[in-house]
Amino acid sequence: MGKVFVCGDVHGDLDIAKLNKFARGDGASLTKEDFVVVAGDMGIVWSTDQNSVRELILRDRYEEYPWTTLFIDGNHENFHRLRSEFYPRYESRVEGVVTPITEHVWHLHRGCLYNLHGHKVFCFGGGVSIDADRRTQGVSYWPEEIPSHMEMKRGMDALRQQGEDVDYVITHCPPQSVMTQVFATLKLHGGSEHPRSLLEKPFREYLDEVIRMTPSRKGWFFGHMHIDQDYQVDFDVFSGLYNQQPVQLL
Repeated sequence: MGKVFVCGDVHGDLDIAKLNKFARGDGASLTKEDFVVVAGDMGIVWSTDQNSVRELILRDRYEEYPWTTLFIDGNHENFHRLRSEFYPRYESRVEGVVTPITEHVWHLHRGCLYNLHGHKVFCFGGGVSIDADRRTQGVSYWPEEIPSHMEMKRGMDALRQQGEDVDYVITHCPPQSVMTQVFATLKLHGGSEHPRSLLEKPFREYLDEVIRMTPSRKGWFFGHMHIDQDYQVDFDVFSGLYNQQPVQLL
């Protein structure tokens, strides 16, 4: 059976060094049957130009990696292109619908369950760009970065049917109960919410409900906060990922 790893944001080629290092080290023995999951802010589909040289180089680089790359979206993706130029398909290898970007790079949809080599994984991308006031809508940020009510309902419907069977949860945002600790430990914004991040709070509170709906999970991984740190809520552990190399699901 294949292996599954998870890593934090890569932002196109800005934070891809951890994957390059992994490919030269522990990841060198992997095959295309193995998966590395990026927890949002993939950034491979970013430019408004579909023939962007940077994007074409990135696609080639990912195809050169020995594994197959899966990713949930973050807040730094070109959602217009991601949803209009690439077409979903059912992929039996993960028992769910994915959107292929290249032959071995697949987007995992919000609020969906996947079977990754025997691990039942609930995935939910999306988040808020707190610097949107310094970005340009349709060029460097897109309103679709914020999960919709329909997407959240789809996720909850899936969990009502199979939540007891979920082994892992991978999100871009942490749940609200975890974010409270993140603010405190990193002293972000003086310990209070950035005004724009308040737009994200209803979704983070939704993720608190996902905690309740997945009582048997072995772990929860998130990106977004640019931290490599575990947080504990009651007896549950939530792992923030950023610069560290991919970690394996056991």
